[in-house]
Amino acid sequence: MSISDRFLEDAIETHFEGLEGIIMTENTVHETALNVSKTNKYIKMETKKSVVKSVQPNGTWDGKFGLMYKFEITMDNGDTGQYMSKSKDQTKFVVGQEVDYEYHSGEYPKIKPVNTFQQGGNFSKGKSDDVQEMIVKQSSLKAAVDYCKGDTCSTRDIIDYAEEFFLWVTKGIKPDENNKKPF
Repeated sequence: MSISDRFLEDAIETHFEGLEGIIMTENTVHETALNVSKTNKYIKMETKKSVVKSVQPNGTWDGKFGLMYKFEITMDNGDTGQYMSKSKDQTKFVVGQEVDYEYHSGEYPKIKPVNTFQQGGNFSKGKSDDVQEMIVKQSSLKAAVDYCKGDTCSTRDIIDYAEEFFLWVTKGIKPDENNKKPF
């Protein structure tokens, strides 16, 4: 038994009594089996992809997160399970659409949508070219104002410098050498 296996086993015994069988590969949990000591039933979680065959409302439940709407979801591959939503008109599982989902088997199977949220990255990704251009123009104007501080630049001078900065940033065009102030 490796040190990491022993550490995992100790953590489970110490902090998660009744939790057994976590299978890890390359630091990613692929499959989990929970041994619930009172019922001795195993719950297995798998990530799957299938087409939604049916969605049936199945009552409500008032829990610690407020009123939840229960749905019985059936997939084309035969998986059936309960899905809980805060919304009466849930849109995560729509008949005829292919979806990635988590399937939790066991005595009371559950189906949950896969979280596709990706944190970080390039926040300007979805912005139009016009919006990007306005952002560069605004920052170029700010840079031109900062560049002229302490000098007696006219508004026309500031705008000219901002345009030079904008052209250099967006198109790589360097200013002429006969400008009043060097770059």
